[in-house]
Amino acid sequence: MHVFADILQLLLLVSGYLLTVPNQVPYRGRAAAFWTLMSLGFALWILNQALWTFYETVLHQAPTPGFWGDIVLFLHPIPFMMALAVRPHLAKTQSPGRLNAANAALVLVWWAYLYMYFVGAWQYISPDTENYNQYFNLVYGAANLGTAALAALSFLHSRGKWRILYAHILGAASLYVVASYLASAAIDRGVYYSGGMYDVPLVAAMAWFAGIGLVGRELRPSAEPSQANTDTIASWLALGAIAVVLGVEIRGLFVVVPASVASFRMLLSIGTITLLGILFVLRRNLIRNSGETRAPKGILDRLGA
Repeated sequence: MHVFADILQLLLLVSGYLLTVPNQVPYRGRAAAFWTLMSLGFALWILNQALWTFYETVLHQAPTPGFWGDIVLFLHPIPFMMALAVRPHLAKTQSPGRLNAANAALVLVWWAYLYMYFVGAWQYISPDTENYNQYFNLVYGAANLGTAALAALSFLHSRGKWRILYAHILGAASLYVVASYLASAAIDRGVYYSGGMYDVPLVAAMAWFAGIGLVGRELRPSAEPSQANTDTIASWLALGAIAVVLGVEIRGLFVVVPASVASFRMLLSIGTITLLGILFVLRRNLIRNSGETRAPKGILDRLGA
């Protein structure tokens, strides 16, 4: 039964990849970038599922905690979020390519920071299986939730067929958030097995994701203005990311961890705040130069963005 379940999930993910690849061909700019990133997300997901299938069907054992396939599993939602940050539904004059690249870079830096701070510290700096499992489930769940949140934001600020596409991504991502959480909790309790009842919502979510490429066929960027100033929203989200990094580091001062982990986390936080700050200022300059939006007053102006 577990062989069938593993292969079924692998085939669904391969189908999702194959259905998104053709959508890259007729497009240029943001739409092509969107589908390329979606395909990349599926490719990473396929790699993780292939590794899991190999372990269970060939080696007849479950992967050990901390094996490199876990990193691949964590990474697969990030291209999905980067794709949504590109905002392919907007016309070129509304959404300059370099601005969307800055948005995608913000997403990548932010999630790389969360992984290395909470998971990487217990995987590479001071190996600890219990902390690794706990924080991996937490951060991976947050990444899946982030995909759903960005899909919801895209849904609210789009129209027509693009809105339908975002609705499907939102539905699939939301179902996967619940399904992956239930499966992770079952693994921690030692009651999960491939082909069991916990795989039912997982398979349903994967099947929903697999159909996104079909739903998105022949979509074009809109010639109409967006329904809201999404760049202003993104600016505040970028500031929020910096604030959360600071909050996480301050919280870390009151948590007892090995000295090597504390030093690693502090250096990581300093580097991440620097990168996020550079990207934030860069994207504000790109917005000004494009004339797309009016910079929000208040704290953004005081920061010189």
